[in-house]
Amino acid sequence: MKKILHLLKSYWKADFQIYYYLSVAAFLTLVITTNYLLSLEQNIDNHHGQPIKILYYLILYTVIYGGTCVITFCFNEMPRGKELRRFIWIALFGLVILSIHAGFPYTMRIVQLLKFSTNYYVWLYHITNYLLGLLKVLIPLLVFSFWVLDNKQERLGLNANHLELRPYFWLLLLVLPLVITASFETGFKNYYPVVLRHAPYNPTSPMWLYVCIYELCYALDFVNVELLFRGFFVIGLSQVLGKNAILPMAALYCSFHFGKPLGEAVSSIFGGYILGAIAFYSRNIWGGIMVHIGLALMMEMVAYFQKL
Repeated sequence: MKKILHLLKSYWKADFQIYYYLSVAAFLTLVITTNYLLSLEQNIDNHHGQPIKILYYLILYTVIYGGTCVITFCFNEMPRGKELRRFIWIALFGLVILSIHAGFPYTMRIVQLLKFSTNYYVWLYHITNYLLGLLKVLIPLLVFSFWVLDNKQERLGLNANHLELRPYFWLLLLVLPLVITASFETGFKNYYPVVLRHAPYNPTSPMWLYVCIYELCYALDFVNVELLFRGFFVIGLSQVLGKNAILPMAALYCSFHFGKPLGEAVSSIFGGYILGAIAFYSRNIWGGIMVHIGLALMMEMVAYFQKL
Protein backbone atom coordinates (compact mmCIF):
# COMPACT_ATOMS: atom_id res chain seq x y z
CA MET A 1 0.00 0.00 0.00
CA LYS A 2 2.88 2.36 0.79
CA LYS A 3 4.24 1.77 -2.70
CA ILE A 4 0.95 2.83 -4.31
CA LEU A 5 0.77 5.94 -2.11
CA HIS A 6 4.36 6.79 -2.99
CA LEU A 7 3.63 6.49 -6.73
CA LEU A 8 0.54 8.68 -6.43
CA LYS A 9 2.40 11.27 -4.36
CA SER A 10 5.21 11.39 -6.92
CA TYR A 11 2.78 11.91 -9.77
CA TRP A 12 0.77 14.53 -7.88
CA LYS A 13 3.90 16.57 -7.11
CA ALA A 14 5.04 16.38 -10.73
CA ASP A 15 1.69 17.11 -12.39
CA PHE A 16 -0.57 19.18 -10.16
CA GLN A 17 -1.31 22.74 -11.26
CA ILE A 18 -4.37 24.34 -9.68
CA TYR A 19 -5.65 26.14 -12.79
CA TYR A 20 -4.93 23.13 -15.01
CA TYR A 21 -6.93 20.79 -12.80
CA LEU A 22 -9.75 23.32 -12.34
CA SER A 23 -9.97 23.80 -16.12
CA VAL A 24 -10.24 20.05 -16.70
CA ALA A 25 -12.80 19.77 -13.88
CA ALA A 26 -14.91 22.54 -15.44
CA PHE A 27 -14.75 20.91 -18.88
CA LEU A 28 -15.74 17.50 -17.50
CA THR A 29 -18.56 19.05 -15.48
CA LEU A 30 -19.90 20.54 -18.71
CA VAL A 31 -19.72 17.32 -20.74
CA ILE A 32 -21.08 15.12 -17.92
CA THR A 33 -24.00 17.47 -17.34
CA THR A 34 -24.71 17.63 -21.08
CA ASN A 35 -24.65 13.85 -21.40
CA TYR A 36 -27.03 13.14 -18.52
CA LEU A 37 -29.41 15.99 -19.37
CA LEU A 38 -29.63 15.15 -23.07
CA SER A 39 -29.02 11.37 -22.77
CA LEU A 40 -26.28 11.57 -25.42
CA GLU A 41 -24.86 8.11 -24.83
CA GLN A 42 -28.31 6.54 -24.65
CA ASN A 43 -29.32 8.15 -27.94
CA ILE A 44 -26.16 6.81 -29.58
CA ASP A 45 -26.73 3.35 -28.14
CA ASN A 46 -30.28 3.32 -29.53
CA HIS A 47 -28.90 2.91 -33.06
CA HIS A 48 -28.99 -0.88 -32.73
CA GLY A 49 -27.34 -2.80 -35.56
CA GLN A 50 -26.30 0.37 -37.41
CA PRO A 51 -22.64 1.07 -38.29
CA ILE A 52 -23.30 4.82 -37.85
CA LYS A 53 -23.21 4.08 -34.13
CA ILE A 54 -19.42 3.71 -34.35
CA LEU A 55 -19.10 7.16 -35.94
CA TYR A 56 -21.25 8.79 -33.26
CA TYR A 57 -19.13 7.24 -30.52
CA LEU A 58 -15.98 8.36 -32.32
CA ILE A 59 -17.25 11.95 -32.38
CA LEU A 60 -18.20 11.83 -28.69
CA TYR A 61 -14.90 10.34 -27.57
CA THR A 62 -12.81 12.59 -29.82
CA VAL A 63 -14.47 15.75 -28.48
CA ILE A 64 -13.89 14.74 -24.86
CA TYR A 65 -10.37 13.36 -25.30
CA GLY A 66 -9.34 16.13 -27.69
CA GLY A 67 -10.82 18.84 -25.47
CA THR A 68 -8.89 17.56 -22.45
CA CYS A 69 -5.71 17.35 -24.53
CA VAL A 70 -6.12 20.99 -25.62
CA ILE A 71 -6.43 22.04 -21.97
CA THR A 72 -3.42 19.88 -21.11
CA PHE A 73 -1.31 21.51 -23.83
CA CYS A 74 -2.31 24.97 -22.59
CA PHE A 75 -0.62 24.29 -19.26
CA ASN A 76 2.13 21.83 -20.25
CA GLU A 77 4.64 21.30 -23.01
CA MET A 78 2.95 20.46 -26.30
CA PRO A 79 4.46 18.03 -28.82
CA ARG A 80 5.59 19.79 -31.99
CA GLY A 81 6.00 18.92 -35.65
CA LYS A 82 6.63 15.24 -36.23
CA GLU A 83 5.86 14.33 -32.61
CA LEU A 84 2.50 16.12 -32.77
CA ARG A 85 1.53 14.31 -35.96
CA ARG A 86 2.62 11.01 -34.39
CA PHE A 87 0.52 11.71 -31.30
CA ILE A 88 -2.56 12.59 -33.37
CA TRP A 89 -2.60 9.47 -35.49
CA ILE A 90 -1.71 7.13 -32.60
CA ALA A 91 -4.46 8.67 -30.44
CA LEU A 92 -6.90 8.49 -33.35
CA PHE A 93 -6.16 4.79 -33.76
CA GLY A 94 -6.99 4.22 -30.09
CA LEU A 95 -10.18 6.28 -30.36
CA VAL A 96 -11.29 4.24 -33.37
CA ILE A 97 -10.66 0.98 -31.49
CA LEU A 98 -12.62 2.31 -28.50
CA SER A 99 -15.50 3.41 -30.73
CA ILE A 100 -15.67 0.02 -32.44
CA HIS A 101 -15.59 -1.66 -29.03
CA ALA A 102 -18.46 0.50 -27.75
CA GLY A 103 -20.55 0.61 -30.92
CA PHE A 104 -19.97 -2.70 -32.71
CA PRO A 105 -23.32 -3.24 -34.51
CA TYR A 106 -23.20 -6.90 -35.53
CA THR A 107 -23.24 -8.78 -32.22
CA MET A 108 -26.93 -9.71 -32.47
CA ARG A 109 -26.45 -11.05 -35.99
CA ILE A 110 -23.68 -13.29 -34.69
CA VAL A 111 -25.94 -14.49 -31.85
CA GLN A 112 -28.74 -15.30 -34.30
CA LEU A 113 -26.34 -17.41 -36.35
CA LEU A 114 -25.77 -19.61 -33.28
CA LYS A 115 -29.40 -20.83 -33.46
CA PHE A 116 -30.07 -20.74 -29.71
CA SER A 117 -33.54 -20.39 -28.24
CA THR A 118 -34.69 -16.77 -27.95
CA ASN A 119 -34.83 -17.30 -24.17
CA TYR A 120 -31.04 -17.07 -24.19
CA TYR A 121 -30.61 -14.13 -26.57
CA VAL A 122 -29.96 -11.39 -23.99
CA TRP A 123 -27.54 -13.55 -22.02
CA LEU A 124 -25.79 -14.82 -25.14
CA TYR A 125 -25.65 -11.33 -26.65
CA HIS A 126 -23.59 -10.00 -23.74
CA ILE A 127 -21.42 -13.12 -23.51
CA THR A 128 -20.61 -12.78 -27.21
CA ASN A 129 -20.00 -9.05 -26.87
CA TYR A 130 -17.52 -9.56 -24.03
CA LEU A 131 -15.63 -12.28 -25.91
CA LEU A 132 -15.55 -10.22 -29.12
CA GLY A 133 -13.42 -7.76 -27.18
CA LEU A 134 -10.49 -10.10 -27.81
CA LEU A 135 -10.88 -9.44 -31.55
CA LYS A 136 -11.92 -5.79 -31.29
CA VAL A 137 -9.39 -4.64 -28.69
CA LEU A 138 -6.75 -7.11 -27.50
CA ILE A 139 -5.37 -8.35 -30.82
CA PRO A 140 -5.39 -4.98 -32.69
CA LEU A 141 -3.69 -3.17 -29.81
CA LEU A 142 -0.99 -5.80 -29.33
CA VAL A 143 -0.23 -5.88 -33.06
CA PHE A 144 -0.14 -2.07 -33.15
CA SER A 145 2.16 -1.89 -30.13
CA PHE A 146 4.59 -4.42 -31.59
CA TRP A 147 4.82 -2.98 -35.11
CA VAL A 148 4.14 0.73 -34.66
CA LEU A 149 4.86 1.75 -31.07
CA ASP A 150 7.87 -0.57 -30.82
CA ASN A 151 6.53 -1.58 -27.41
CA LYS A 152 7.73 -5.19 -27.50
CA GLN A 153 9.32 -5.14 -24.04
CA GLU A 154 6.45 -3.50 -22.13
CA ARG A 155 3.66 -5.02 -24.28
CA LEU A 156 1.38 -2.12 -23.27
CA GLY A 157 1.74 -3.16 -19.65
CA LEU A 158 1.15 -6.90 -20.11
CA ASN A 159 4.48 -7.74 -18.51
CA ALA A 160 5.70 -8.71 -15.06
CA ASN A 161 7.87 -5.64 -14.46
CA HIS A 162 7.55 -4.31 -10.88
CA LEU A 163 4.61 -6.65 -10.35
CA GLU A 164 3.36 -6.80 -6.76
CA LEU A 165 -0.34 -7.56 -6.28
CA ARG A 166 -0.67 -7.41 -2.49
CA PRO A 167 -1.11 -3.59 -2.32
CA TYR A 168 -4.02 -3.84 -4.74
CA PHE A 169 -5.74 -6.35 -2.47
CA TRP A 170 -5.60 -3.85 0.39
CA LEU A 171 -6.81 -1.12 -1.94
CA LEU A 172 -9.90 -3.22 -2.74
CA LEU A 173 -10.58 -3.65 0.98
CA LEU A 174 -10.40 0.11 1.45
CA VAL A 175 -12.86 0.67 -1.40
CA LEU A 176 -15.38 -1.92 -0.15
CA PRO A 177 -17.12 0.44 2.34
CA LEU A 178 -17.58 2.99 -0.47
CA VAL A 179 -19.15 0.32 -2.68
CA ILE A 180 -21.52 -0.69 0.10
CA THR A 181 -22.51 2.96 0.62
CA ALA A 182 -23.07 3.47 -3.12
CA SER A 183 -25.24 0.35 -3.28
CA PHE A 184 -28.05 2.20 -1.49
CA GLU A 185 -28.30 4.73 -4.34
CA THR A 186 -31.29 4.15 -6.64
CA GLY A 187 -29.31 4.29 -9.87
CA PHE A 188 -26.87 1.70 -8.53
CA LYS A 189 -29.66 -0.67 -7.49
CA ASN A 190 -31.36 -0.31 -10.87
CA TYR A 191 -28.16 -1.08 -12.79
CA TYR A 192 -26.56 -3.82 -10.66
CA PRO A 193 -26.24 -6.75 -10.48
CA VAL A 194 -25.77 -6.81 -14.22
CA VAL A 195 -26.03 -10.58 -14.39
CA LEU A 196 -29.67 -10.59 -13.23
CA ARG A 197 -30.69 -8.17 -15.99
CA HIS A 198 -28.99 -10.36 -18.59
CA ALA A 199 -29.86 -13.81 -17.24
CA PRO A 200 -31.57 -16.28 -19.62
CA TYR A 201 -35.33 -16.69 -19.32
CA ASN A 202 -36.52 -20.12 -18.15
CA PRO A 203 -33.17 -21.94 -18.71
CA THR A 204 -33.01 -25.71 -19.02
CA SER A 205 -29.82 -25.96 -16.92
CA PRO A 206 -29.16 -24.68 -13.36
CA MET A 207 -29.09 -20.87 -13.19
CA TRP A 208 -25.79 -20.83 -11.29
CA LEU A 209 -24.06 -22.24 -14.38
CA TYR A 210 -25.21 -19.31 -16.55
CA VAL A 211 -24.31 -16.85 -13.80
CA CYS A 212 -20.76 -18.24 -13.52
CA ILE A 213 -20.20 -18.20 -17.28
CA TYR A 214 -21.54 -14.66 -17.51
CA GLU A 215 -19.44 -13.32 -14.62
CA LEU A 216 -16.30 -14.97 -16.03
CA CYS A 217 -16.77 -13.31 -19.43
CA TYR A 218 -17.76 -10.05 -17.71
CA ALA A 219 -14.50 -10.12 -15.75
CA LEU A 220 -12.39 -10.98 -18.82
CA ASP A 221 -13.74 -7.90 -20.60
CA PHE A 222 -11.96 -5.72 -18.05
CA VAL A 223 -8.63 -7.00 -19.38
CA ASN A 224 -9.54 -5.33 -22.67
CA VAL A 225 -10.63 -2.16 -20.86
CA GLU A 226 -7.39 -1.92 -18.87
CA LEU A 227 -5.27 -2.67 -21.93
CA LEU A 228 -7.00 0.08 -23.90
CA PHE A 229 -7.13 2.84 -21.30
CA ARG A 230 -4.09 2.24 -19.09
CA GLY A 231 -2.03 0.18 -21.54
CA PHE A 232 -2.55 2.11 -24.77
CA PHE A 233 -3.63 5.60 -23.71
CA VAL A 234 -1.11 5.82 -20.84
CA ILE A 235 1.85 3.48 -21.33
CA GLY A 236 1.69 3.59 -25.13
CA LEU A 237 1.07 7.32 -25.54
CA SER A 238 3.53 8.21 -22.78
CA GLN A 239 6.18 7.69 -25.47
CA VAL A 240 4.95 11.02 -26.87
CA LEU A 241 3.20 12.78 -23.97
CA GLY A 242 5.00 11.46 -20.90
CA LYS A 243 2.98 11.97 -17.72
CA ASN A 244 0.60 14.28 -19.61
CA ALA A 245 -1.09 11.20 -21.07
CA ILE A 246 -2.85 10.44 -17.78
CA LEU A 247 -5.46 13.18 -17.31
CA PRO A 248 -6.83 13.01 -20.90
CA MET A 249 -7.14 9.25 -20.43
CA ALA A 250 -9.09 9.76 -17.19
CA ALA A 251 -11.49 12.10 -19.02
CA LEU A 252 -11.94 9.58 -21.83
CA TYR A 253 -12.46 6.81 -19.28
CA CYS A 254 -15.25 8.88 -17.71
CA SER A 255 -17.01 9.18 -21.09
CA PHE A 256 -16.81 5.39 -21.46
CA HIS A 257 -19.07 5.21 -18.35
CA PHE A 258 -21.73 7.60 -19.65
CA GLY A 259 -24.31 4.83 -19.94
CA LYS A 260 -23.92 3.93 -16.26
CA PRO A 261 -25.23 5.69 -13.12
CA LEU A 262 -23.99 9.29 -12.68
CA GLY A 263 -22.05 8.48 -9.51
CA GLU A 264 -20.13 5.74 -11.28
CA ALA A 265 -19.26 8.04 -14.19
CA VAL A 266 -17.91 10.70 -11.82
CA SER A 267 -15.99 8.22 -9.67
CA SER A 268 -14.43 6.71 -12.81
CA ILE A 269 -12.47 9.96 -13.25
CA PHE A 270 -10.70 9.38 -9.94
CA GLY A 271 -10.34 5.66 -10.57
CA GLY A 272 -8.89 6.28 -14.02
CA TYR A 273 -6.55 8.93 -12.62
CA ILE A 274 -5.22 6.64 -9.87
CA LEU A 275 -4.85 3.54 -12.07
CA GLY A 276 -3.30 5.67 -14.81
CA ALA A 277 -0.65 7.09 -12.49
CA ILE A 278 0.16 3.62 -11.16
CA ALA A 279 0.43 2.19 -14.69
CA PHE A 280 2.64 5.09 -15.80
CA TYR A 281 5.20 4.53 -13.05
CA SER A 282 5.02 0.73 -12.74
CA ARG A 283 4.81 0.18 -16.55
CA ASN A 284 2.34 -2.71 -16.12
CA ILE A 285 -1.44 -2.99 -15.89
CA TRP A 286 -1.93 -6.21 -13.92
CA GLY A 287 -2.64 -4.36 -10.69
CA GLY A 288 -5.26 -2.31 -12.50
CA ILE A 289 -6.80 -5.47 -13.94
CA MET A 290 -7.00 -6.97 -10.45
CA VAL A 291 -8.63 -3.82 -9.02
CA HIS A 292 -11.03 -3.46 -11.94
CA ILE A 293 -12.22 -7.07 -11.84
CA GLY A 294 -12.35 -7.08 -8.05
CA LEU A 295 -14.35 -3.85 -7.93
CA ALA A 296 -16.78 -5.02 -10.64
CA LEU A 297 -17.44 -8.32 -8.88
CA MET A 298 -17.82 -6.54 -5.53
CA MET A 299 -20.50 -4.30 -7.03
CA GLU A 300 -22.25 -7.37 -8.44
CA MET A 301 -22.24 -9.17 -5.08
CA VAL A 302 -23.20 -6.14 -2.98
CA ALA A 303 -26.10 -5.33 -5.32
CA TYR A 304 -27.21 -8.96 -5.27
CA PHE A 305 -27.39 -8.95 -1.46
CA GLN A 306 -29.38 -5.70 -1.62
CA LYS A 307 -32.07 -7.57 -3.57
CA LEU A 308 -32.35 -10.47 -1.12
